[in-house]
Amino acid sequence: MDHGTYDVRDARQRGLAFVGFSLLLSWTIWAGLWAPGVHRVPGAPTAIMLLGLWGPAVATKLTSALFRPRYATEQAPSEDEPARPRDYLLAVVLAAACCLGALGLAVAIGKATWAWTWQPTGYSLVFVGSFNYLPFELYDVVNNIGLAAQTIVAELGCMLFAMALVAGAEIGFRGYLLPTVLRLDFRPWLAAIVVGAAWGVWWLPLAWRGNLTGFYPGEPLFGSAMLVASSTAWGSLLGWLFLRSRRLGPSMLAATFAAWSAWSLPQVSTGYNLLLFAEARSLSCASIVAILSALLWWLAAPARERCRAEQEKREGP
Repeated sequence: MDHGTYDVRDARQRGLAFVGFSLLLSWTIWAGLWAPGVHRVPGAPTAIMLLGLWGPAVATKLTSALFRPRYATEQAPSEDEPARPRDYLLAVVLAAACCLGALGLAVAIGKATWAWTWQPTGYSLVFVGSFNYLPFELYDVVNNIGLAAQTIVAELGCMLFAMALVAGAEIGFRGYLLPTVLRLDFRPWLAAIVVGAAWGVWWLPLAWRGNLTGFYPGEPLFGSAMLVASSTAWGSLLGWLFLRSRRLGPSMLAATFAAWSAWSLPQVSTGYNLLLFAEARSLSCASIVAILSALLWWLAAPARERCRAEQEKREGP
Protein backbone atom coordinates (compact mmCIF):
# COMPACT_ATOMS: atom_id res chain seq x y z
CA MET A 1 0.00 0.00 0.00
CA ASP A 2 1.56 3.31 -1.05
CA HIS A 3 1.71 6.41 1.13
CA GLY A 4 -1.10 8.18 -0.75
CA THR A 5 -3.54 5.31 -0.27
CA TYR A 6 -2.69 5.06 3.41
CA ASP A 7 -3.12 8.81 3.83
CA VAL A 8 -6.62 8.74 2.32
CA ARG A 9 -7.67 5.73 4.40
CA ASP A 10 -6.31 7.34 7.57
CA ALA A 11 -8.13 10.61 6.83
CA ARG A 12 -11.39 8.75 6.17
CA GLN A 13 -11.11 6.87 9.44
CA ARG A 14 -10.28 10.03 11.37
CA GLY A 15 -13.16 11.96 9.81
CA LEU A 16 -15.74 9.24 10.46
CA ALA A 17 -14.48 8.76 14.02
CA PHE A 18 -14.70 12.49 14.72
CA VAL A 19 -18.25 12.77 13.36
CA GLY A 20 -19.30 9.66 15.29
CA PHE A 21 -17.82 10.90 18.56
CA SER A 22 -19.35 14.36 18.07
CA LEU A 23 -22.84 12.99 17.48
CA LEU A 24 -22.55 10.47 20.29
CA LEU A 25 -21.32 12.98 22.87
CA SER A 26 -23.53 15.94 21.98
CA TRP A 27 -26.71 13.99 21.23
CA THR A 28 -26.36 11.97 24.43
CA ILE A 29 -26.16 15.17 26.46
CA TRP A 30 -28.96 16.84 24.50
CA ALA A 31 -31.16 13.83 25.17
CA GLY A 32 -31.58 15.43 28.58
CA LEU A 33 -33.83 18.01 26.90
CA TRP A 34 -36.46 15.25 26.67
CA ALA A 35 -36.26 14.44 30.39
CA PRO A 36 -39.61 14.81 32.18
CA GLY A 37 -39.93 18.14 33.92
CA VAL A 38 -36.64 19.56 32.61
CA HIS A 39 -38.45 22.69 31.42
CA ARG A 40 -39.52 23.42 35.00
CA VAL A 41 -35.94 23.63 36.29
CA PRO A 42 -34.61 27.19 35.86
CA GLY A 43 -31.58 27.25 33.57
CA ALA A 44 -31.51 23.49 33.01
CA PRO A 45 -32.27 23.55 29.23
CA THR A 46 -29.62 26.23 28.67
CA ALA A 47 -27.04 24.32 30.70
CA ILE A 48 -27.77 21.09 28.80
CA MET A 49 -27.53 22.91 25.46
CA LEU A 50 -24.21 24.58 26.35
CA LEU A 51 -22.65 21.38 27.66
CA GLY A 52 -23.57 19.49 24.49
CA LEU A 53 -22.11 22.21 22.30
CA TRP A 54 -18.63 21.22 23.47
CA GLY A 55 -19.00 17.67 22.15
CA PRO A 56 -16.94 18.38 18.98
CA ALA A 57 -14.04 19.77 21.00
CA VAL A 58 -13.96 16.63 23.15
CA ALA A 59 -14.38 14.49 20.02
CA THR A 60 -11.23 16.10 18.61
CA LYS A 61 -9.23 14.93 21.61
CA LEU A 62 -10.72 11.44 21.52
CA THR A 63 -10.03 11.04 17.80
CA SER A 64 -6.46 12.28 18.18
CA ALA A 65 -5.92 9.81 21.03
CA LEU A 66 -7.43 6.93 19.05
CA PHE A 67 -5.37 7.57 15.91
CA ARG A 68 -1.78 7.94 16.99
CA PRO A 69 0.77 9.70 14.70
CA ARG A 70 2.06 7.45 11.95
CA TYR A 71 5.67 8.48 12.53
CA ALA A 72 7.61 9.27 15.66
CA THR A 73 8.72 12.53 14.09
CA GLU A 74 5.19 13.84 13.64
CA GLN A 75 4.32 16.87 15.71
CA ALA A 76 0.92 18.02 16.91
CA PRO A 77 -0.60 20.92 14.96
CA SER A 78 0.52 24.25 16.32
CA GLU A 79 -0.91 27.73 16.08
CA ASP A 80 1.81 29.59 17.93
CA GLU A 81 1.63 32.47 15.48
CA PRO A 82 -1.70 34.33 15.69
CA ALA A 83 -3.63 35.26 12.61
CA ARG A 84 -2.96 38.65 11.10
CA PRO A 85 -5.11 41.55 12.41
CA ARG A 86 -6.54 42.07 8.93
CA ASP A 87 -7.85 38.49 8.96
CA TYR A 88 -9.80 39.21 12.13
CA LEU A 89 -11.07 42.48 10.69
CA LEU A 90 -12.16 40.70 7.51
CA ALA A 91 -14.01 38.09 9.59
CA VAL A 92 -16.00 40.75 11.44
CA VAL A 93 -16.75 42.69 8.25
CA LEU A 94 -18.04 39.61 6.43
CA ALA A 95 -20.17 38.40 9.35
CA ALA A 96 -21.58 41.88 9.93
CA ALA A 97 -22.36 42.30 6.23
CA CYS A 98 -24.33 39.04 6.20
CA CYS A 99 -26.29 39.61 9.42
CA LEU A 100 -27.02 43.29 8.86
CA GLY A 101 -27.77 42.64 5.21
CA ALA A 102 -30.47 40.13 6.14
CA LEU A 103 -31.87 42.53 8.71
CA GLY A 104 -31.89 45.39 6.22
CA LEU A 105 -33.56 43.19 3.61
CA ALA A 106 -36.38 42.30 6.01
CA VAL A 107 -36.88 45.98 6.88
CA ALA A 108 -36.77 47.05 3.23
CA ILE A 109 -39.53 44.65 2.17
CA GLY A 110 -41.70 45.65 5.10
CA LYS A 111 -41.49 42.40 7.04
CA ALA A 112 -39.63 43.84 10.03
CA THR A 113 -39.31 47.15 11.87
CA TRP A 114 -36.52 48.57 14.00
CA ALA A 115 -37.13 48.62 17.74
CA TRP A 116 -33.80 49.67 19.19
CA THR A 117 -33.63 50.36 22.93
CA TRP A 118 -30.78 51.34 25.22
CA GLN A 119 -32.03 49.30 28.17
CA PRO A 120 -32.23 45.52 27.67
CA THR A 121 -33.93 45.00 31.06
CA GLY A 122 -35.72 48.33 31.28
CA TYR A 123 -33.78 49.47 34.35
CA SER A 124 -30.80 51.75 34.72
CA LEU A 125 -27.67 50.73 36.60
CA VAL A 126 -27.37 54.29 37.92
CA PHE A 127 -30.01 55.36 40.43
CA VAL A 128 -30.54 59.10 40.26
CA GLY A 129 -33.69 59.43 42.35
CA SER A 130 -31.83 61.27 45.10
CA PHE A 131 -30.49 63.84 42.64
CA ASN A 132 -33.78 65.58 41.93
CA TYR A 133 -32.21 68.92 42.73
CA LEU A 134 -30.03 68.60 39.62
CA PRO A 135 -31.07 70.45 36.45
CA PHE A 136 -33.20 68.29 34.17
CA GLU A 137 -30.55 68.22 31.46
CA LEU A 138 -27.88 66.91 33.84
CA TYR A 139 -30.32 64.39 35.30
CA ASP A 140 -31.00 63.11 31.81
CA VAL A 141 -27.29 62.84 31.03
CA VAL A 142 -26.52 60.90 34.21
CA ASN A 143 -29.43 58.55 33.59
CA ASN A 144 -28.36 57.88 30.01
CA ILE A 145 -24.81 57.18 31.17
CA GLY A 146 -26.24 54.51 33.43
CA LEU A 147 -28.30 53.04 30.60
CA ALA A 148 -25.26 53.04 28.32
CA ALA A 149 -23.14 51.32 30.98
CA GLN A 150 -25.83 48.69 31.46
CA THR A 151 -26.02 48.07 27.73
CA ILE A 152 -22.25 47.67 27.43
CA VAL A 153 -22.14 45.20 30.30
CA ALA A 154 -25.09 43.27 28.87
CA GLU A 155 -23.58 43.14 25.38
CA LEU A 156 -20.23 41.92 26.69
CA GLY A 157 -22.08 39.17 28.53
CA CYS A 158 -23.97 38.28 25.35
CA MET A 159 -20.70 38.20 23.40
CA LEU A 160 -19.14 35.79 25.90
CA PHE A 161 -22.26 33.63 25.76
CA ALA A 162 -22.11 33.62 21.95
CA MET A 163 -18.45 32.56 22.07
CA ALA A 164 -19.37 29.69 24.40
CA LEU A 165 -22.00 28.65 21.85
CA VAL A 166 -19.63 28.40 18.90
CA ALA A 167 -16.14 27.72 20.29
CA GLY A 168 -16.51 23.96 20.79
CA ALA A 169 -18.03 23.45 17.33
CA GLU A 170 -15.38 25.57 15.62
CA ILE A 171 -12.54 23.71 17.32
CA GLY A 172 -13.97 20.44 16.04
CA PHE A 173 -15.53 21.13 12.66
CA ARG A 174 -13.24 23.83 11.25
CA GLY A 175 -10.13 23.16 13.32
CA TYR A 176 -10.10 19.37 12.93
CA LEU A 177 -12.64 18.00 10.46
CA LEU A 178 -12.01 20.47 7.61
CA PRO A 179 -8.25 19.76 7.34
CA THR A 180 -9.05 16.04 7.59
CA VAL A 181 -11.57 16.19 4.73
CA LEU A 182 -9.00 18.05 2.61
CA ARG A 183 -6.77 14.98 2.83
CA LEU A 184 -9.49 13.01 1.01
CA ASP A 185 -8.60 15.00 -2.13
CA PHE A 186 -11.73 17.16 -1.93
CA ARG A 187 -11.49 20.56 -3.49
CA PRO A 188 -11.29 23.19 -0.71
CA TRP A 189 -14.70 24.74 -1.49
CA LEU A 190 -16.36 21.32 -1.56
CA ALA A 191 -14.64 20.30 1.68
CA ALA A 192 -15.99 23.47 3.35
CA ILE A 193 -19.53 22.67 2.14
CA VAL A 194 -19.35 19.03 3.27
CA VAL A 195 -18.13 20.06 6.72
CA GLY A 196 -20.86 22.72 6.91
CA ALA A 197 -23.54 20.13 6.11
CA ALA A 198 -22.16 17.78 8.80
CA TRP A 199 -22.22 20.70 11.20
CA GLY A 200 -25.89 21.27 10.35
CA VAL A 201 -26.81 17.62 11.00
CA TRP A 202 -25.06 17.86 14.37
CA TRP A 203 -27.48 20.68 15.42
CA LEU A 204 -30.67 18.70 14.73
CA PRO A 205 -31.67 17.75 18.30
CA LEU A 206 -31.78 21.45 19.22
CA ALA A 207 -34.29 22.08 16.44
CA TRP A 208 -36.48 19.22 17.62
CA ARG A 209 -36.62 20.82 21.08
CA GLY A 210 -36.94 24.34 19.79
CA ASN A 211 -39.47 25.23 22.46
CA LEU A 212 -36.64 24.92 25.01
CA THR A 213 -33.63 26.02 22.95
CA GLY A 214 -35.15 28.80 20.83
CA PHE A 215 -34.29 27.12 17.52
CA TYR A 216 -37.51 27.52 15.52
CA PRO A 217 -39.97 26.62 18.32
CA GLY A 218 -42.97 24.66 17.12
CA GLU A 219 -41.41 23.84 13.74
CA PRO A 220 -39.13 20.80 14.26
CA LEU A 221 -39.11 19.55 10.66
CA PHE A 222 -38.88 22.93 9.00
CA GLY A 223 -36.44 24.12 11.66
CA SER A 224 -34.20 21.13 11.02
CA ALA A 225 -34.12 21.87 7.30
CA MET A 226 -33.32 25.53 7.99
CA LEU A 227 -30.50 24.62 10.37
CA VAL A 228 -28.87 22.33 7.81
CA ALA A 229 -29.24 24.96 5.07
CA SER A 230 -27.93 27.77 7.28
CA SER A 231 -25.05 25.69 8.62
CA THR A 232 -24.01 24.64 5.12
CA ALA A 233 -23.96 28.26 3.97
CA TRP A 234 -22.14 29.52 7.05
CA GLY A 235 -19.80 26.53 6.94
CA SER A 236 -18.70 27.49 3.45
CA LEU A 237 -17.94 31.05 4.57
CA LEU A 238 -16.21 30.02 7.81
CA GLY A 239 -14.23 27.40 5.90
CA TRP A 240 -13.00 30.07 3.49
CA LEU A 241 -11.89 32.24 6.42
CA PHE A 242 -10.12 29.31 8.08
CA LEU A 243 -8.28 28.19 4.95
CA ARG A 244 -7.39 31.74 3.97
CA SER A 245 -5.83 32.64 7.33
CA ARG A 246 -4.73 29.05 8.16
CA ARG A 247 -5.77 29.83 11.73
CA LEU A 248 -8.93 29.14 13.73
CA GLY A 249 -9.25 32.61 15.27
CA PRO A 250 -10.90 34.46 12.34
CA SER A 251 -13.52 31.78 11.68
CA MET A 252 -14.32 31.57 15.40
CA LEU A 253 -14.68 35.36 15.59
CA ALA A 254 -17.05 35.40 12.60
CA ALA A 255 -19.14 32.59 14.11
CA THR A 256 -19.24 34.43 17.44
CA PHE A 257 -20.48 37.59 15.74
CA ALA A 258 -23.19 35.63 13.92
CA ALA A 259 -24.37 33.97 17.14
CA TRP A 260 -24.29 37.30 18.98
CA SER A 261 -26.33 38.99 16.27
CA ALA A 262 -29.01 36.32 16.56
CA TRP A 263 -29.62 37.18 20.19
CA SER A 264 -28.43 40.70 20.76
CA LEU A 265 -28.49 43.05 17.78
CA PRO A 266 -31.34 45.61 17.67
CA GLN A 267 -34.62 43.91 18.44
CA VAL A 268 -36.88 43.34 15.44
CA SER A 269 -40.66 43.36 15.52
CA THR A 270 -41.95 40.94 12.91
CA GLY A 271 -44.39 38.13 12.35
CA TYR A 272 -43.31 34.54 12.91
CA ASN A 273 -42.23 33.83 9.36
CA LEU A 274 -39.09 31.71 9.19
CA LEU A 275 -38.49 32.52 5.53
CA LEU A 276 -38.16 36.21 6.30
CA PHE A 277 -37.13 36.40 9.95
CA ALA A 278 -33.94 38.45 9.93
CA GLU A 279 -31.44 36.73 12.17
CA ALA A 280 -28.30 34.65 11.77
CA ARG A 281 -30.24 31.37 11.64
CA SER A 282 -32.82 32.44 9.06
CA LEU A 283 -33.11 31.52 5.41
CA SER A 284 -32.88 35.18 4.41
CA CYS A 285 -29.50 35.45 6.10
CA ALA A 286 -28.38 32.03 4.84
CA SER A 287 -29.13 33.10 1.27
CA ILE A 288 -26.95 36.19 1.64
CA VAL A 289 -24.19 34.12 3.26
CA ALA A 290 -24.32 31.57 0.43
CA ILE A 291 -24.09 34.25 -2.26
CA LEU A 292 -21.21 36.05 -0.53
CA SER A 293 -19.39 32.78 0.10
CA ALA A 294 -19.75 31.74 -3.54
CA LEU A 295 -18.25 35.06 -4.64
CA LEU A 296 -15.32 34.70 -2.24
CA TRP A 297 -14.56 31.15 -3.36
CA TRP A 298 -14.78 32.24 -7.00
CA LEU A 299 -12.69 35.40 -6.70
CA ALA A 300 -10.17 34.46 -4.01
CA ALA A 301 -10.24 30.72 -3.38
CA PRO A 302 -7.33 29.34 -1.33
CA ALA A 303 -5.23 27.20 -3.66
CA ARG A 304 -5.73 23.47 -3.27
CA GLU A 305 -2.02 22.83 -3.30
CA ARG A 306 -1.45 25.46 -0.63
CA CYS A 307 -4.09 23.91 1.63
CA ARG A 308 -2.60 20.43 1.25
CA ALA A 309 0.95 21.69 1.76
CA GLU A 310 -0.09 23.52 4.93
CA GLN A 311 -1.82 20.41 6.25
CA GLU A 312 1.20 18.21 5.55
CA LYS A 313 3.49 20.72 7.25
CA ARG A 314 1.25 20.73 10.33
CA GLU A 315 1.09 16.92 10.50
CA GLY A 316 4.75 16.20 9.90
CA PRO A 317 6.57 14.11 7.29
